[in-house]
Amino acid sequence: AFATEPGIVGYYLNTIGIIGLAHALKKGRFFIYIILLLLSQVMIYSATSLLAILVGSCSVILANFGLCLSMIKKRLFSFSLISVLIFLASKVVFSKGLLAPLMLKLTLSSNSSSAADRVNRWTSAFELISSNPIFGTGLGNLSSNGFASPVNWFMFISVEAGLTALILFISFVFVKWLKLIHSRSNLDQFILFGLSASMVHLFATSGFHYPYVFLLLVIYEVKFFGNEGIIRSK
Repeated sequence: AFATEPGIVGYYLNTIGIIGLAHALKKGRFFIYIILLLLSQVMIYSATSLLAILVGSCSVILANFGLCLSMIKKRLFSFSLISVLIFLASKVVFSKGLLAPLMLKLTLSSNSSSAADRVNRWTSAFELISSNPIFGTGLGNLSSNGFASPVNWFMFISVEAGLTALILFISFVFVKWLKLIHSRSNLDQFILFGLSASMVHLFATSGFHYPYVFLLLVIYEVKFFGNEGIIRSK
């Protein structure tokens, strides 16, 4: 198993796992792999993971908006049929109340102890950020003082390294995101999905021991420099 937390498994599938889809596309096995991937997402039943899929998909659609419109026009009947099937499936899902637990988790409206604990952690993190907003409390401060993690990577960075580090990280990711948005490479579209989805997952985890988004960026850089001839395959 990748982790005891279903959200971490979803994080892996939506970042590193998505590269497997790019490989499957080249091998002509895309639909088999995507069905397995979607089944895995249903089985882990993670609210964060499902939201990440939505955000990642919207990013790819935004990057290829013109292409998506032309494809819809060419295959209007097929897209209409798929839309009807999705609508009917969503009616069944909502009527059975299958999404209700996920929506409660996303809005932190659940009466579960985990939702209350997360709200308390975020409140404590905001207090620490407000007291040391520029450079934070120092790396390792939370663990060395026995404080609980805020279970939010952005808050975690802001607490220990300050808003300065958070702004630098967001700027770095935004530059990469813009490059991916304007790329026409098939692999880059999968990386764009993974990068966008990972930002959602970072809102629900704060551990550096789950470096999936950073591995994804390494894959992008190696692929990018390889295309430029800086890194050559033997």
